[in-house]
Amino acid sequence: MCCCLVGASEEEFITTGFRNWKNATGAEGKLEKHVKSRCHSLSHERYTIAQSCFRDPSRRVDVMLGEENKRLLAQTEVQRQENRDAVGTIIDCVRFLAKQGLAFRGHHECSGSASNRGNFLELVHFLAKYNPPLQRWLDEHPGNAS
Repeated sequence: MCCCLVGASEEEFITTGFRNWKNATGAEGKLEKHVKSRCHSLSHERYTIAQSCFRDPSRRVDVMLGEENKRLLAQTEVQRQENRDAVGTIIDCVRFLAKQGLAFRGHHECSGSASNRGNFLELVHFLAKYNPPLQRWLDEHPGNAS
């Protein structure tokens, strides 16, 4: 079975056909020349590889995509857990300030402010100094804890 994309120079296979089959067969025929061509060799190699993927379940595309999907889901779950931990810490800061009856905001809350940025931001950044995952989360999500 030939699985090639036939080139323009071999239009007898596609459009015109053969009036005399002796031109197609034999040692000097078009079929023999085609079988020896680079186009046929490459196409046959690709076909063989594709067939081996169907025989070997570990090389099938859906299996490979499934493995990639599992890796992405695991990565997403790790990131989701990091986000939950950071938000949990921030909520604890909110609860602490509310329980103590302290104001959340300061007069100059911008990140470059040298003065007190307010109880909430100062507390979050204070805890981040001793909690590297929270610090990493704040660095990756600037402006989310404001």
